[in-house]
Amino acid sequence: MVMTISGRRNMPTAAKLAGAVVYGLGGWYVAAMATPFFLDGIAPAAFLPAAILIGIYLGWAYVGARTGQGYVAAVGHGVTAAVAFSFMVLFVTGFAIMINRAMRLQYDGPMDGLVSVFGIMVTESQRFMDIPLIATILLGAIICALFAEFIGRRYP
Repeated sequence: MVMTISGRRNMPTAAKLAGAVVYGLGGWYVAAMATPFFLDGIAPAAFLPAAILIGIYLGWAYVGARTGQGYVAAVGHGVTAAVAFSFMVLFVTGFAIMINRAMRLQYDGPMDGLVSVFGIMVTESQRFMDIPLIATILLGAIICALFAEFIGRRYP
């Protein structure tokens, strides 16, 4: 069994719960904010649930598990979580678009479809190059990490 120095790796904590809640809410807000950037203003069906679930996962497993290292470290964890959130949501979105295209038989084989996921990710990421959206993701993730750190210090 893998244990950290404190021995609390797999234990639920207030910081993990706080991280999961605030990152889940942040994922919901970012998904709602990013929806108009899709073609016709319609996001793939998997976009909103994926953003929320990825936010919950990152808040619990990454940010919440790393509390107690200080507020400066929390800022770094927030930046890392913002990048991971962006990559994971783009991957899920690209995969959902690829599945949709595969159902219309637009690929020659399974490898063609899997490789196209990364091309779709690049195309979709160019669509989201909006300063307010990027700032919301980055600053929101930092604020959420600082909040999780605060809760982790207050309720160890």
